[in-house]
Amino acid sequence: MYKPLSPREIASIVEDLVKLPRFAVVAQLKDGRLLLYGMKGRAASLYALDPDSKSIEELVEPGIYTYASKTYGASRIVVGRDISKGAEKIMLYLVDPSKPKEEKAITEMKAARILGVADDGETLAFALATDKEVAVYAYRRGELWKVGQLPGVGWVTHVKGDLIVGAGMLAGNPSTMELFIANTSIGELRIYTPREGATSRAPVITSKGILFQSNFEKGMFRLYLFNPETNELQEYKAPSRELEEFKPVEYTYYHEAPTGEVVVIAEREARTRIFVDGKKVEGPDGTYSTALLIDGKIYATFSSLKKPTRILMIEGSDTITEVYAPHEPEWLTRRLGEVKHVYVASFDGLKIPTLVLENTSTKPGPTVVLVHGGPFSNYSDSFNLFAAALAGLGLHVVMPNYRGSTGYGEEFRQLIIGDPCGGELEDIVAAAKWAKDKGLADRLIVMGYSYGGYMTLCALTRKPKVFDCGVAGAAVADWEEMYELSDAAFKKFIEIITGGKRELWSERSPINYVENIEKPLCIIQPQNDTRTPLKPILRLMYRLLETGKTFEAHIAPDMGHVIYTVDDAEKILLPALLFINRCLAKIYGE
Repeated sequence: MYKPLSPREIASIVEDLVKLPRFAVVAQLKDGRLLLYGMKGRAASLYALDPDSKSIEELVEPGIYTYASKTYGASRIVVGRDISKGAEKIMLYLVDPSKPKEEKAITEMKAARILGVADDGETLAFALATDKEVAVYAYRRGELWKVGQLPGVGWVTHVKGDLIVGAGMLAGNPSTMELFIANTSIGELRIYTPREGATSRAPVITSKGILFQSNFEKGMFRLYLFNPETNELQEYKAPSRELEEFKPVEYTYYHEAPTGEVVVIAEREARTRIFVDGKKVEGPDGTYSTALLIDGKIYATFSSLKKPTRILMIEGSDTITEVYAPHEPEWLTRRLGEVKHVYVASFDGLKIPTLVLENTSTKPGPTVVLVHGGPFSNYSDSFNLFAAALAGLGLHVVMPNYRGSTGYGEEFRQLIIGDPCGGELEDIVAAAKWAKDKGLADRLIVMGYSYGGYMTLCALTRKPKVFDCGVAGAAVADWEEMYELSDAAFKKFIEIITGGKRELWSERSPINYVENIEKPLCIIQPQNDTRTPLKPILRLMYRLLETGKTFEAHIAPDMGHVIYTVDDAEKILLPALLFINRCLAKIYGE
């Protein structure tokens, strides 16, 4: 039986979670301090952490949308700010860490959506999306210039001297990804793939060549080194075989340390491990998102579904120190129960990897199927604000990594292309059925943000009897109208996810199936969202009114698609929890 909470108790859960400091260690500054990106106050910012004294200094005014810096020995930081109240019109600024909160605007650029930014201390590179194109730009010594236009949508990932690298969907094939390599000294931008039809991504520049991951051999992701001068390609072979023996499915992070070692974070079954020159770094089970090698010590960002993000210093095989750890609310440990990684059989026999976070209350009980966005993303054993809040409310949480998710191989990721609101919806329904069959759930709620919000609308319109209510945040309601309102980058995304099948734009749009809805729906939509715009959601609400459906709607003012302030998180999380609490109180009271 579910015990409803008071609005004050729910507000307290949200407040406890959103005020938790969350940091990632992203670089080493020239003075030896660690550069952290995250939130200690009300909005995302950049901080300098002294690993010895553990003192933290804020370097910029809060409200950072993106950033870039040299990984080791950074003498400047590039900061991106949204000047459009969430509409993702970004301006870039230069910051000297020795002069906190002094910013120099790159006034030569036009504010627009930024797709990846990189800096080596001399050259700044970024991709910029307008209504007409996605192009790569460089900035050096006060001069800004367009390096070249990309044939599709791509992201800058690294720059070193005259060389800029990145990756994206550049060959016109929605099932592949290619690299781009730009040389600013000769004004060349070329597309590179080791084999047509392969997925290659996340290139970084090392002393031995461009290091990237690709699945062009045997369909499995491996690391490769490419020499752009000789066009020679070779597989990266680490001195130790422990990385190879780990059998990673994908690589989430890698770079070359100043001393020449290659630091890699590899992923398998929703958890990651750090490797240095192929040798595994010992540490707790969970997810490592970044890692720096400094004076023989690893400084890493770590979390798990039950542990909020912290900065670890790992020295040798038996010394692990928390350089920074947040103060956790007492209820977090008390209410968060067992974590499982299971495989759920979907309608066609495909095994869907699924994370489960149990609440410590009785089973069966109310259970949320929490759907991630992307869709090219995944849930890992890492701290998740939404999952923690739902467990805190007294719910079990099931988090399916449906077909299309990353972290389980390229073949699995591509299954969603050309079939939105299709197979992945069946995977979500299978996860809900699994929760009931295993005695975890007696009532089911579906909830998601972005593509997860779209899945919520798909579930309530296409599978109206499965869930008892749903929360759709920043959802896709109408692919056709969304396409007309999108810039070049998101037009390309819609073409990719629908596999170039324009007939799917209408067929897979929830707005055309509103009459099927049987259960209460909560809509939460950012006002200034340019990825999943407000306008189609307003039309969806009108259709809900016309058909007499039960729903509530919350328009989050002065907010865009990306949640990067405490206020943003509260605007999404609080109405969602209040709605679920009311929904369950009514269900169990009947």
